[in-house]
Amino acid sequence: MTRPAPALVTVALLASTLAVHAQDSRWIVWLRGNHHAIRQAAPSALPDDFADLQFLKTVIGDRRIVQLGESHHSVAEYGAIKTRLIKFLHQQMGFDVLAFESSIYECYAVDFRQMTASDALFASIFRVWAFEDVVPLFQYLKDSQETARPLSFAGFDPQISSATGAQSRPAFFARVIGALDPEYAREVAQFDAQFVERIQRSDGPTYARDEEERLVAFYTQLSTYLEQHRERLQAVLDGDTAPMIAQRAAWSSVKLVQLLRSYGQNPDDTSLQGHMAIRDNAMADNLTFLANDLYPGKKIIVWAANIHVRHANEQTTWEFPTMGGWLQKRFRDELYTIGLYPNRGTLPGVRSVFTIDPAEPGTMERLLSDAGSSPMFVDLLNQTRTEDTRWMYEPMLSRDGSISGPQAMLPVLIVPRDQYDGLLFIDRVSAPRFINR
Repeated sequence: MTRPAPALVTVALLASTLAVHAQDSRWIVWLRGNHHAIRQAAPSALPDDFADLQFLKTVIGDRRIVQLGESHHSVAEYGAIKTRLIKFLHQQMGFDVLAFESSIYECYAVDFRQMTASDALFASIFRVWAFEDVVPLFQYLKDSQETARPLSFAGFDPQISSATGAQSRPAFFARVIGALDPEYAREVAQFDAQFVERIQRSDGPTYARDEEERLVAFYTQLSTYLEQHRERLQAVLDGDTAPMIAQRAAWSSVKLVQLLRSYGQNPDDTSLQGHMAIRDNAMADNLTFLANDLYPGKKIIVWAANIHVRHANEQTTWEFPTMGGWLQKRFRDELYTIGLYPNRGTLPGVRSVFTIDPAEPGTMERLLSDAGSSPMFVDLLNQTRTEDTRWMYEPMLSRDGSISGPQAMLPVLIVPRDQYDGLLFIDRVSAPRFINR
């Protein structure tokens, strides 16, 4: 894994600390007068009037893509507060689609009408989000299907996120292709069943490397076939969007092979420059498909890691482009991106929880913490540069765990306003209670 050089981090921390010491009082005074205090969640027995979230109508305006980041995936408070934000965006701001950092096929295929909320969760998204504070979101998705304005659910990751959900993919391909070519449909179903099974094994990267040419050729041909016959397939299937999803699933399989092949090629650098670029570029392309083709004109909420939603990650000390950068270029006037950060607490590690110590002086999280409100939201997009707001326009050290795996929070130097349109800050976070199927 690529990490910022220790000397760079030390110099950056020192410089940032000195700058904050010089301007600390102005910045804190500005934050205390310009943040929005929000509630973590309404008591489950009470209706939520969302009075504290009304400011979002002004700061977001009519932008149709809102990205909700997170500095670590498995955080109890993140699950609760993001669920509440999603409900508000759906109920009061006209957002109709929730797009998750999980498989484009499994999120499409999940059947909310027939499944329980927890079964739908396990059939669609990665298990890092299989905890109690996310189940209410899936219950909300399920309940909304019976309303006049259901909240649609989608994925954009090229990876397989649910072994359970992926089991139906070969039959899905067969159904779509079989509408025109039953023989090819049988070939695809047989090939895809083996692929889905093999690619998820512990030796999946080895399989991807050894069989790359054959796998890429097959799924490239399948993707081309589905693209060329999309209109005819949709006509035969009475306007069903399944051919569009099938094409993206085939295309994503090519990217998945390339992604797994890239793992471990350089023992000194787990190929972040390679596999992160492959994955994030694929996610950006899949989200572009959702916005332009599957849900044209619809307002979309994106749930993903900070590292993926950031606008210019190559300008940070991590130095590689990610999904948010491509989305910013394609949808800048329609996009509002929120970074989500903690100050302290506990998070799940590899074998046990680990502790996040309070942020050091000179860091972005410490500055937000000194404002004295939690949870709180700070709008960056609609500000102008003054001495009071200079902190958001200059490099500051922050901490992020979204590429470090479940055992650490790594330092990253960012210019807040270059990366995000808003910041959501929670002073204390905790490890969630995971659920079992």
